[in-house]
Amino acid sequence: MGSMHTTTPATQSRLSRRGFGRLAALAAGATQLKLFPAEVIGTAGLKAFVSVLPAGTALWPVGGITADSLAGWVRAGAAGFGIGSQLFRPGLPVAEIPAAARDFVAAWRATR
Repeated sequence: MGSMHTTTPATQSRLSRRGFGRLAALAAGATQLKLFPAEVIGTAGLKAFVSVLPAGTALWPVGGITADSLAGWVRAGAAGFGIGSQLFRPGLPVAEIPAAARDFVAAWRATR
């Protein structure tokens, strides 16, 4: 791929079209995987991925992560997170975004 970091919900490589998905990404040199939708996979699902993937594979859950749930995801093995609609969604007053961002930063720092 030629990138140090690529984030995608799906790839169109010949490997992923054949149904190999995450394992194909690892075989192609990926060291990190995005897990989406995290709220469906859950922390138990993340732990299951950790148990079968190569040691050191960084897992990044995306979708449904909240500042309150972040520590549980870290305990389950998450290396980081993708956060979108928990910070901004249509109709959310822009003035509320900084407080939400601070909540996530505080939650992350509490896990370190």
